[in-house]
Amino acid sequence: MSRSILGAAALIGAPGLVHAQAESTATAETDANGQELKDIVVTARRSSENQQRTPVAVTAISAVQIQEKQIVRLGDLTRTTPGFASLGGGTAGPLVATFSIRGQSQANPGSGNDSPVGIYIDGVYQARPIMGNSGVLDLASAEVLRGPQGTLFGRNTTGGAINITTQAPTEIFEGYLKLGVGNYSQYMTEGVVNIPLSQTVSTRFAGRYEKRDGYVQNLATGRRENDIKGNYQARGTLLWRPDELPLKLQISGDYTNYQDNGLASVQISDDFGLGSAFFGTSLVNTKDDFYKSYSRAVGAGSFLNTTLNIPVGTGASGNSVIDEPSSKVVGKGLNANLDIDFGGVQVKSITAYRTGRSITNVDIDGSPARGVSFSSDYSNKQFSQEVQASGKLGDLDWIVGAIYFQESGVEDTVSDQQFFGGNPFPFARDSTDYKSISRGLFTQLNYRVTSELRITGGIRYTWDSRNAVRHGRNGSVLPDFSDSACAVVSGFVPTATMRDPAGGCNDARGGNFSYPAWLASVDYQVSPVTFVYLKTSGASLAGGINFRATAPGLESISPEAVRDVEAGIKSDLFDRHVRLNLSAFHIWRSALQANVNPIINGRTTQFQINAGDARQYGGELETTILPWQGMELTGNVAYLHSRYVPGSFLAPTGVPATPFYDRSGETVTQAPEWTWSIGATQKVDVPNGRLSLHADYSYISTFAFYANSFNPTNPALTPAIITRLNDLGLVKGHSNLNARITYNLEQPDIEIAVWGQNLTQVKYYDAPFTGLYQSVGIATSSVNAPRTYGVSATYRF
Repeated sequence: MSRSILGAAALIGAPGLVHAQAESTATAETDANGQELKDIVVTARRSSENQQRTPVAVTAISAVQIQEKQIVRLGDLTRTTPGFASLGGGTAGPLVATFSIRGQSQANPGSGNDSPVGIYIDGVYQARPIMGNSGVLDLASAEVLRGPQGTLFGRNTTGGAINITTQAPTEIFEGYLKLGVGNYSQYMTEGVVNIPLSQTVSTRFAGRYEKRDGYVQNLATGRRENDIKGNYQARGTLLWRPDELPLKLQISGDYTNYQDNGLASVQISDDFGLGSAFFGTSLVNTKDDFYKSYSRAVGAGSFLNTTLNIPVGTGASGNSVIDEPSSKVVGKGLNANLDIDFGGVQVKSITAYRTGRSITNVDIDGSPARGVSFSSDYSNKQFSQEVQASGKLGDLDWIVGAIYFQESGVEDTVSDQQFFGGNPFPFARDSTDYKSISRGLFTQLNYRVTSELRITGGIRYTWDSRNAVRHGRNGSVLPDFSDSACAVVSGFVPTATMRDPAGGCNDARGGNFSYPAWLASVDYQVSPVTFVYLKTSGASLAGGINFRATAPGLESISPEAVRDVEAGIKSDLFDRHVRLNLSAFHIWRSALQANVNPIINGRTTQFQINAGDARQYGGELETTILPWQGMELTGNVAYLHSRYVPGSFLAPTGVPATPFYDRSGETVTQAPEWTWSIGATQKVDVPNGRLSLHADYSYISTFAFYANSFNPTNPALTPAIITRLNDLGLVKGHSNLNARITYNLEQPDIEIAVWGQNLTQVKYYDAPFTGLYQSVGIATSSVNAPRTYGVSATYRF
């Protein structure tokens, strides 16, 4: 493969090679016999374009490839896309989407801030990450756009966008039924039926159910953790295409219900020796017992250090809200996409309403004792309306639009912290009501100077507002907030104006932010097979509000500004047997939004800060090769260099004489230096069908999940402790090997598939949590999935 790539690079721009016109859909990467690469149509710029003629770094995955590459959840797209990483939700919940594109990610999944990676399903922006990594169902295509997409895509996509398109109803009666089983007692069923009601009206219904046992054995309780009790997904779609009117109306409704028995929290450090002192053995996870944990045993009684005669607390808190580790996520949505063709002008309307709720109960100290545990209840409602108009004026393509977005909800967290039998916060409750509104106007113009040369310019202006009221109390979990001891809980000093007449505390916070996003690019068709472009763009990640306990003055964060320069080349070579796409970029980030896990007034907390300026640069290569009939080889690699600008990240020391210290030497978090993958698919005709063999191997290098630096005025945070914290906060470099073998019968139309994931049984901690280390020497993490395998059968009709 390396010789082919080098040969392709040497022949970039060679004349005389065949150029095919773009297909109308992105459903096939190769033709029926695997003889040449087909064009893929993408909507990366809100219009249908050939991927190889689009001046955007975009990876497109067709419906066929989604099956072949085992794209089960959105996070699986990391195996196919350079510079794209899925970081795991950690303590936030099993379906939380924490995605990173070119080193930009949502470090904190709270509702008071936004993600630089936008998720769009059928054009609808998905505001909250609590359901972002739910399973994919009946998709037509998936696109991952890299770099700022602020001018055309809904909201604040400074890092990139994931653009998902579901299958639309067709004009024929068709469908399929799929059944699957796997190890860890996994069972799955999925079905789709497409029903045309008339010549102009069609419907499509899709559903999926999944369950499996957990792969982590809890030695304290004797049961398995992180099982899937039930994962239900359903979608219904109606499509109306009247003959007498130039319009298309598609209405979709979806429902998700996910339940499990809790996050598997394992100890990765116990440097103060609490495990040996209180339980007679270390509780730290080892390579031999990687998929075992010792987290809290409900009702396990008291634990005592027999040497020091100090109680560590009971396994059960007595609060049923947080005693039973579990997760439940429920989401519902309704959206209507209307397209009207007025001849020279096309108008599109996207209207959507969504609700979501996620309840997660987690024991984050990873021991059988009553250490630190919490229950988070996130609820959200969102409404969005977008209108676009587009058309052509000679050599000018234009699009204008407006968007209105509103969301509201409640974050409610109950925590229990009790180490060594004494604790001022046996129960603490933070609750925040919030509401956000965003309005935006945008336009983008493409002008063809010649048949080969095109220039593009776009601008969007956004007006955002956020408002939140934080409440807090101690000593009870009742919902009336009548306790007045809220200063320690919510991190603010209560005043008379904050006091509710009925008792409790209310801390109102708000902010208004407005900013432009812009894009300018030039592209040139060098030859029928080679396309080059140069672009620059800028966007802003909205400012936010911290809902949890903070230090004074850090209750809110300012917008993060991002601008970049990108150059790219896209080529189809050797009679369309080699596709080679290369991009290089430089990113300037100002007032970077980062996550911290400090201890405020003796209580572990988590919030975001503006962490100075950063510079990032790198390159990405994607290639597809058809070396012989039926064989497709794919590969991609991305390099990313990320550093803070010296002197830009100044943090308060807490000492008036030395007010700030420079944290610019820290590692930029969640920015892996290398990501790459390779894959191969061989298709062979056999009697009465076709055999397909697929394997892919991906790698992501070590990156910092959290990072810390030495505060010269804080003697407790010694250089040795900082080094240890930073080591524990790493997600170590890891690989993933997957394979799938399918046999497709022609008559009847049945597919039998045998699949496996993480076949080499690679083990790593995917979401470390170091917030307890300074107080008790403990760090915990969730763990990645072990080797899984299974078989499925699909009948199509």
